[in-house]
Amino acid sequence: MSYPTAAKIVAGLDNFSAIAKNPPKFLAQANALIRAIELEEMMRSLSYHPTGESLPLAALLPVIETYFPIEPTPQRGVYDGVAYQSTPERSFTQGAENDNEVICFLKLPDCYEIPTPVGQCYRPDFGLVLKRKNLTSQAEAEYYFVIEVKSTNNLDDAKALTETERMKIQCAMKHFEAIKIEAKLSYVPYVAPVKDYRADFKPKVPTP
Repeated sequence: MSYPTAAKIVAGLDNFSAIAKNPPKFLAQANALIRAIELEEMMRSLSYHPTGESLPLAALLPVIETYFPIEPTPQRGVYDGVAYQSTPERSFTQGAENDNEVICFLKLPDCYEIPTPVGQCYRPDFGLVLKRKNLTSQAEAEYYFVIEVKSTNNLDDAKALTETERMKIQCAMKHFEAIKIEAKLSYVPYVAPVKDYRADFKPKVPTP
């Protein structure tokens, strides 16, 4: 923050009793509010532009070493197992593995990154390919998803998502819009992470 901006903020203060009562608390709350406004302005002006770059297939290593627990995915996983880091991730993996409409899915490699102005790069959780058939017309369509799994599907849930997580997900949405992949399911803006495979994600997938 520049000195002139800080001076304007201080000049506009009129609650000096709160400052005198608990200076550390006042400063912490004021800093959080200023930071939130700063991030909102940064997100408002943020834009992504296609560069033509892509990840080579070699980025998918034949073997992945991990210390995280493994959920077997022999039927539909690109790998024969998924290393999960949370209960929602494991639940999502189980749902995808047992879904006959899923062609394949994987936990995305660490090299799949979306640069953001909020801390480090953003790394989504899963990639998934799904084929769905219309029972009336028998028409088939394939759908390709990049999915972030969280313990909530509410992007404004400040208890389940940190400020940085919420901002990074918003950055990812702008990223996919820039490469002409709408952040939508069932033609309704899908502006939240996935919490549950069956109750949350699957019902929002459109039918051809």
